[in-house]
Amino acid sequence: MQVVYSTELVAHMEGREFRNPRHFLAPVEGATKVYIAGDWPLVVRAYEKAGVPVAPIEEMRALPKAKAPSAPKPRKPAAKSPATTEPIPPEQPQQ
Repeated sequence: MQVVYSTELVAHMEGREFRNPRHFLAPVEGATKVYIAGDWPLVVRAYEKAGVPVAPIEEMRALPKAKAPSAPKPRKPAAKSPATTEPIPPEQPQQ
């Protein structure tokens, strides 16, 4: 999970956990990457010590949205032979 530390709301937060660095006590368990807005050396050192990559908030981009399963495409109707109203003549015996 990606964690964002900022004292203000941040765009592109969908799919990420938001934390205020003023209330930092310890790294979030399960964090895979951390973005930080501002100068918070205690937060940076703690995550680096835990082996979690830390980047400035300016590097954060929107996460790709999961594609919804697409509905199956409608099948094209099979080619129909022209309807006739004339009866089909019986086969003639071969001579």
